[in-house]
Amino acid sequence: MNKTVFSIKKEKNYTWFLFDAESKTLGRLSTQISRVLLGKNDVQYNSSQNIHHGVIVINADKITVTGKK
Repeated sequence: MNKTVFSIKKEKNYTWFLFDAESKTLGRLSTQISRVLLGKNDVQYNSSQNIHHGVIVINADKITVTGKK
């Protein structure tokens, strides 16, 4: 029988992730950021748990936006 383990903490600090946006495409960077904010990068991912992740993006003005003309 498999058991599901939930980590329950009353007070959990945020885990911060730093993304450098220099010379990265907008779509791929936003996909990476959304995976972190949803908590899918954790080993114990569960969609019903409250994820305490924060994201800081540096060099956001240097994002390369490619598209069809």
